[in-house]
Amino acid sequence: MGQHGRRAAASAFGESPVSPSAAVAVFTSGTDGYHTFRIPALLVLGDDQLLAFAEARWDGAADYGEIDLVQRRSEDGGRTWGQLDVIRHWAGYTCGNPAPVRTAAGDLVLLSMTNAATATEDDILGGRVTAEQGRRVWVQRSSDLGRSWTDPTEITDAVSRPGWRWYATGPAHGIQLESGRIVVPANHSEPTGNGQQVYTAHAVLSDDGGHTWRLGFVARPRRGIEPNESGVTELPGGRLLFLSRNEADVLSHQRLVALSSSGGETLDRPFTTRTGLAGTKAQASVTYLPGQGLLATVVLRGPDRGDLELRVSGSQGRRWRRALSVWPGPAGYCDVSADGGILVLLFEAGREDPYEGIRLA
Repeated sequence: MGQHGRRAAASAFGESPVSPSAAVAVFTSGTDGYHTFRIPALLVLGDDQLLAFAEARWDGAADYGEIDLVQRRSEDGGRTWGQLDVIRHWAGYTCGNPAPVRTAAGDLVLLSMTNAATATEDDILGGRVTAEQGRRVWVQRSSDLGRSWTDPTEITDAVSRPGWRWYATGPAHGIQLESGRIVVPANHSEPTGNGQQVYTAHAVLSDDGGHTWRLGFVARPRRGIEPNESGVTELPGGRLLFLSRNEADVLSHQRLVALSSSGGETLDRPFTTRTGLAGTKAQASVTYLPGQGLLATVVLRGPDRGDLELRVSGSQGRRWRRALSVWPGPAGYCDVSADGGILVLLFEAGREDPYEGIRLA
């Protein structure tokens, strides 16, 4: 990793805070012909190589519209970044929600979503779109560390259920376990007894290196607890920790935590809140730093999307404490990754607006 990455890792454990000037611009809104870049995901490839993914939105910052899936590569630990590469463009469609994984064999696997550019989330939740226009799940592969990708293969039927309308992979990187299983966190909406839709989380699993896929656990939403966009990491001993955004309409937003001792097949207990993870409602990501025995995530202190800060846990997610300020201004989604003992954050941030670009620290 570059020197800026080492500074960020050191400051996570009580030294100086991250300076905004130390955050490197990876995607800048208003460049390369795109209006806005959003929804970061990151793969740490080793040997100072990083691969950053994002949605490149043509006409505005909205979650719908014609959107491309793009990437940029760094070969010097994140100090500088190469050209913008378009992984997927589909005229008239949204392509997004990148959820990449690097396998032990060296291949990269990328899950993502599509829907018609004209289909809003409300349209999809309300059932006012056809199956083709709705949310569909795809997988692509790379055998050369992302320099080329296969054509997308649809896996919607294998990882969804009838009645689900909204669906999203990640957005953040997935993981491969010591056992070889690939686990990608995801979320969806499902019908309630009154005919409405409610959000909840699930896992998508592969036991053959990402060639075939199936559903793992499906969380049950309950009053005040609606798991949504999630991250996952493997703890010592093989248990998985899932950290989730809570989509429930509650006065104080607190991230949700659940553990799985079955590799994501089931949850040991339902998702529960953690008071040490209170902040603005937004996507969640999490990673484990083996050398320090710490879990790391970020939260937005708010009240709007802003003031991004690092929280860490030395108790396998039971208790969390503030570690440092990452970005003292408008900020949004963040993918949290580890490169050995170094913490790497790829996050949305700006001076006046959180969607001015995507930065790395």
